[in-house]
Amino acid sequence: MKLIKPALEYEKQFFELLQEFDDEDVSMFWDKDGKAKDDIPTYIKNTQAYEKWEEFKFFWGKAYTFWLLDNNHLIWMINLREKAEWKYLQRWGHIWYAIRKSERGKWYAKKILALTLLEAKKIGLNKVLVTCNTDNIASSKVIEANGAFLENVILYKGSNISRYWIDLT
Repeated sequence: MKLIKPALEYEKQFFELLQEFDDEDVSMFWDKDGKAKDDIPTYIKNTQAYEKWEEFKFFWGKAYTFWLLDNNHLIWMINLREKAEWKYLQRWGHIWYAIRKSERGKWYAKKILALTLLEAKKIGLNKVLVTCNTDNIASSKVIEANGAFLENVILYKGSNISRYWIDLT
C-alpha cells in the first residue's frame, strides 16, 4: 500500500473511480464542473500545478493530491491543503479524502489518513484540521484513531460538522 502522485498510468482506474462517485452523486471540490473524467491528462497536469503555485491562496494555498494504491489498484484519492483561510478551515480542514464505493469497509481509512499525516509533516504542517459530518461515525472513528481531538461541532449549511485537530509534532 502506498501513496503516489496522480499519474497517467492509472488513467483507466481513475476514470472508474470517478464513475463510482458519479453513481453516488458525490460532488468533488476539485472537479466542480465534472470534467475531470473527460480530460484526465489535464486534471493530472492541474494537480501538479496546484503544488507549485498559489492561485488558490485565498482559499487554502498550495494543494497536494495523492492516490492510494494497493497491489497496483487505485483505491483512494486524497487532497492535502497547505493552509486555509478561516472561513474554509471551519468546514473543510487541511485534508479531504474519498474512497471508491467498491473498496469501502476494507480497513483502508485509518492507514490512508496516517500516510497523509506523514505527507503533512513533510510540507511543514505542525497540526492539521480534519472534518467530517457528525453523523459519519466511521469517519469520526478513523480520525480519532489517528490521534485527533474533537475541538467542536459547527452547523454548516444545515449539516453538523465535527472539527478534529491532529498534532503532528
